Amino acid sequence: CEKHKQIDNFERNYSPENAIQWYTKESFFYKDLNKALRNKNYNEMLLFGPYIADIHLQLEKNRCKNTLKVYRGQIMSKFEISKLKRFCRQLISVNSFLSTSLDKAYAEIYKSDHLIDGQESVLFEIDANPQMAPTKPFAKISELSNFPNELEVLFTAGTIFRLEDMNNNNGLWNIKMTLYNEDDDERQKVFMYTKKRIDSEQRNHSTLGKLLLNMGECSAAKLCFIRFLNELAENDPQRLDLYQDLADLEHRESETKKALQWLEKREELQKQIVSTSIDPNKHVTTSIDTMEKSINQIKQSMIQMQQLNNFTTPRCFFILPAKDCSSELINNENNWLKIHYKLYFLCECSNEPNEMHIAPHHGYLIRKPIEFIGRYGSCLRITSRIVQLLLSFTVIGTEWSQNSLKFLSSLSSIKPNTPEYHQSIERQFELVNALIEKYHKPSIDQEESASISHINFSVLETYLDLVDNNCTLGNLYRKIIEKTNVCWQCEEHYDKIHFTNQLAEHVSNFIKIKGRFKTNNKEAYINGKKFNHQNVQTLCNALQGLNIIKLTFIDCSFIETDLETLLNTVLNHSTIRHLEMVSIRIIETRLEMVYLRIIEFLGSLIPIESNTCQTMIIESINQTLKVRFSGTFENENIPMIIRILSQNEIHKKLDISMYDFLGHGNELQECLKKHETMTNLIVTYCNSVDLLNPIFCLNITSLNQLKLTHLVISPSFSSHFCELLKKDRRFRDIDLMDTFGFQDENFICDLLDIFKDHWSIENVSLHLHDIQPDTKKETYLIKSLKDSNFISHLRISASIISHKLIETFIKAVEKHRLTHLEFYNSHLSDAEIMKPQWLQLQCLHDNGFLFKLVWSDKIYWHKMFDQKDEQQENGKTYFMISFIV
Repeated sequence: CEKHKQIDNFERNYSPENAIQWYTKESFFYKDLNKALRNKNYNEMLLFGPYIADIHLQLEKNRCKNTLKVYRGQIMSKFEISKLKRFCRQLISVNSFLSTSLDKAYAEIYKSDHLIDGQESVLFEIDANPQMAPTKPFAKISELSNFPNELEVLFTAGTIFRLEDMNNNNGLWNIKMTLYNEDDDERQKVFMYTKKRIDSEQRNHSTLGKLLLNMGECSAAKLCFIRFLNELAENDPQRLDLYQDLADLEHRESETKKALQWLEKREELQKQIVSTSIDPNKHVTTSIDTMEKSINQIKQSMIQMQQLNNFTTPRCFFILPAKDCSSELINNENNWLKIHYKLYFLCECSNEPNEMHIAPHHGYLIRKPIEFIGRYGSCLRITSRIVQLLLSFTVIGTEWSQNSLKFLSSLSSIKPNTPEYHQSIERQFELVNALIEKYHKPSIDQEESASISHINFSVLETYLDLVDNNCTLGNLYRKIIEKTNVCWQCEEHYDKIHFTNQLAEHVSNFIKIKGRFKTNNKEAYINGKKFNHQNVQTLCNALQGLNIIKLTFIDCSFIETDLETLLNTVLNHSTIRHLEMVSIRIIETRLEMVYLRIIEFLGSLIPIESNTCQTMIIESINQTLKVRFSGTFENENIPMIIRILSQNEIHKKLDISMYDFLGHGNELQECLKKHETMTNLIVTYCNSVDLLNPIFCLNITSLNQLKLTHLVISPSFSSHFCELLKKDRRFRDIDLMDTFGFQDENFICDLLDIFKDHWSIENVSLHLHDIQPDTKKETYLIKSLKDSNFISHLRISASIISHKLIETFIKAVEKHRLTHLEFYNSHLSDAEIMKPQWLQLQCLHDNGFLFKLVWSDKIYWHKMFDQKDEQQENGKTYFMISFIV
């Protein structure tokens, strides 16, 4: 074939002296070499290494001596142009060889009136003074080229420009750039030093590595240096330069110890041979200063974040697309908001940003990404810089924990720590940075520190979809640093950092009050203890230092005010997620406690009056406070829930069971009114009108989310529920993902009608049962999905899915409203005919438009029981069954 003929011709006729001639030919050589450089394919770059070095040395040999004005015409996507806008007055490095022309008219041939959607015509105008960049040669190559009439000027790979200005003139973008003045930078000595070492016409082993290092491709440069080092004899003088190169590279990556090891090898070799002595310390110092300057800037921002008065939510978080996105998808700005984004957290295990790591969690889907970025853009900027710094270390083989490696694998389908993987991650971060620049608009006169200080972290969880209340956000533990400062660490680092200093003291104090603490499962027990004020103070101090997940009290007694102090510590200042109290006596005053002890000492059988809480369980995770009693009403239930809510300072969501308040709905309503900061209410077993009224009559302006579970729908209940829902003007999100699903046709149709015309409700989650083709239920569901946007989560059980319904699902997903779709114990009306629609639905899921797609032959509530046996991943039980036709 033609390509084989070109390769044979290349092998016979190529020589270093005609490298540029071959580069300008229409052949595999030009295309494959540039593809390797643009895609940063390190393996291919190594294969092309000698030829890249040949072209570079030819440019050096024929380099221009005078200033030139050159032009380059190009077709670019709107996304690429938006990225360039962010770098105006900043530096841009070109990875490949850059071809330009002295003839402006020739460059303008790229101007076109027939561009496809998302493309723009661009004309680069470059002022190039060779004195500005002694290490980056460029040359007129007309005499060396196959196309002498093009007046071509070729710049070496890795050339750095300053983007001076860009504007749009009648559909043509004019972008003005100048060659980067290396003398203006504190790294002047580095450039001059590098120039001396590569200023040779001899093609040696390290030329390619130095070129890659100048391009910023540290991973490829390191591979290159190591490979060439292994080819040299132990006492070869060329090892001196390679050792120095590797030291410079490690310092650039902040690996000081490794850099010193390379310098020690260099000194040992230098003692054995005679060579030109070049002091490496100046370059080393400069490289360290450059890296430290960047890290210090991030550290200053981190200090400001740590000083925020925030006890509720980890504040080091960043976002990325939920699925790996192709360049074609990203380059079209119209697609940006059709992509789903996920939130991830960092473990704050160090004050050094380059020593932190990504929290062990699979991420959270973000609702309203534009609004989220507008609110939290300042934090996203800081944390994204930290993550990009961390990910840069993976290029050179820095060791990562298993959790971080698992996270890296989840970001892309490409194998981690490969060139293709890093290109994928870089592409995703470019998209996120563009989103932040576009949608986060702080005041012009507002500094970044001021912008951070006004962030309200307590509402962050309202932007996250389906937060799992069985684990903390990011699986991170809250650690109290000072009374007003906290940090958030993974379990491993909380143990390692916090326990080594104070564990013995806290465990000792805990044992003194009859406590038992199991470090293996982080559970603590106290049995039969009569607490006085001093005991409670000792206990509270220990709880703020121990990493306890579950704390149980059995047959204990407390003075009421001390019990409130204990609840305040557990809820707001500890890592306890599960508090269980069994047979707890509550004494109103300290005097009564003393009297009780005297009576017991004397052996009297005279009882003292006290309130007893038979069983109470509090689960405190993230923003949610889940409270359960014995399942029947007891006199102490209302006073205890009042104590809990009065001591709660940080939880905005309340989860209760109405079985614990049967017959006492009005008392519960009065109790809940005092919790004025509540935003979300989760209610289980609200199956009567008497229990329903207190929920909808709560006068709490901040309450905007309601979740009802385990509903039993009777005719009287359904009509009353619909009336209450129709009149309500507070709730924005309604979750009716009931375990069994709604089946009654009239109730479902009434609900959909109410949601369609509702004044405040924006997002609805529904579980519908028995949807059949051409029925009233199906008709109403299709109409709701077509004409409205309120259904975001839909679960369907025991149904037959028609062709019309599946088409409606596809359109609803494409509108970016329906994000979760689940099917249980259901069937397709005609599987063979509907196969293309199912494949289209799966494609939307694979591309990130539909976040969750589940198809299971099991009944949903059976599946819930089976989940207990499913694999645990990142602290959360989950399942995903792909539909196969």
